[in-house]
Amino acid sequence: MKRVYTDRHLRERQSPSQSARKARSFVSGNYLKIIGAVAAILILLLVISGILVLARANSSAEPMYAARFVDGAKGPAPSPPSWGNLYASAAILEEAGSGRVLYSKNENAKLPMASTTKIMTALVVRDRTKLTDQVVIPPQAMATGEQEIELQAGERLSIEQLLYALLVHSANDAATSLAVHVAGSEAAFAELMNQKAKEMGASNSRFANPHGLDASGHYSSASDLALMGRLLLTDPVLAKMVATKRYEIPRPDGGKPRVCESHNEILVGVHRNGYGYPGATGIKTGYTIPAGQCLVASARRNDISLVAVVLNCNDVNQRMQDVTSLMNYGFGVMQWVVVLHKGEVLRRVQVSSFPARYAVAVVPREVRLLSKKGAGDRFRIRFYVEGDASGSVERGDVLGRDSVTLEYTRGNTRATDTPHRGKLTAAEDVAKPNFIAALFVFIWYTICQFGRILAAPIMIWGKLG
Repeated sequence: MKRVYTDRHLRERQSPSQSARKARSFVSGNYLKIIGAVAAILILLLVISGILVLARANSSAEPMYAARFVDGAKGPAPSPPSWGNLYASAAILEEAGSGRVLYSKNENAKLPMASTTKIMTALVVRDRTKLTDQVVIPPQAMATGEQEIELQAGERLSIEQLLYALLVHSANDAATSLAVHVAGSEAAFAELMNQKAKEMGASNSRFANPHGLDASGHYSSASDLALMGRLLLTDPVLAKMVATKRYEIPRPDGGKPRVCESHNEILVGVHRNGYGYPGATGIKTGYTIPAGQCLVASARRNDISLVAVVLNCNDVNQRMQDVTSLMNYGFGVMQWVVVLHKGEVLRRVQVSSFPARYAVAVVPREVRLLSKKGAGDRFRIRFYVEGDASGSVERGDVLGRDSVTLEYTRGNTRATDTPHRGKLTAAEDVAKPNFIAALFVFIWYTICQFGRILAAPIMIWGKLG
């Protein structure tokens, strides 16, 4: 049916020109209000932009936690000494720094250990005295027997002199003198030794005297003696003493000095023939008939330090051969691996927001760690880097931490150790900007943010269209 428009319908329809005139009329009548509204919106958006910029600037960046892996030493490993080729009843070889066991034979067997006892004696004395302390030699020192330095009752010697006599010459009278000075008696001193052993974790050891002469209930193990030897090497004074071949102690009457000479064949050779073990640094020999020939030995090559213990060999030649076999194996199987390089960049840390400035967190020095060939070693490197730093940063400031965990095979199981913990530092100075520069950059960032807000509807419309 044909639609019929009335006059009223026709009057209500307006032409485009009429709508435009009406709109212009509205604007002309209300232009101040419209301008004010637009200005208020723009100012509001500008304020919002500034707030967003400030919020972003003041929000703390999250610290970075990360990890990665580095493979250990590669290549074929030398064959370890077989049990049948070692004369010793018990033996162990350890890397001195970490205590990692590289070889063992009956390492936990409780055996008499003769004068290797004096390692613990020296450790207890160092805990409780000063090198310059004076010791009055007690009468019982002259009655100790066996290896002596001919001390005289009533004479005065320093702790340092007596420790040299103890560790270089293995003097039993020096051991008794030190024990009586520290604890009042040998028995009381032995209790201090047992207390020290417990604190160290030397659970297979018990001491009845300070010198190592045979006594009931006086024993240790290869693993415990290696632990004691490694601890001794961390003391520069004792480490120097056990590496000394000859030391002189004056006599009270001014006569010819008493000479302390090392019995350690890896230092001076078998029967002091001059042919020791290359790189030898100590530590202590021992012998009684029940204990047999005992030796706690240490050596260093290519910055690798090893400690070997052999107990109950038949003679000096056998213990020298055993230690030589163990040391040769150890130096052949251990290898340095670089796990972190000096100056390696790990992450940027924000220092300032206006302008945005960053400090670079780097490894301050090369980190290289020992790895055993053929053990499936793998180093797990963990990083923790701060998210931001306040104010300014100077070169060397700490920005984070790192640690390295060694995962390796020990026997039929996987073991772990953490041989390194370090700091991550700033690679260079990063100064805090002055107020004028910071204000200018803040304004610029705000304007940029304002522009992004204004452009957002257009960009959204363009994507929808």
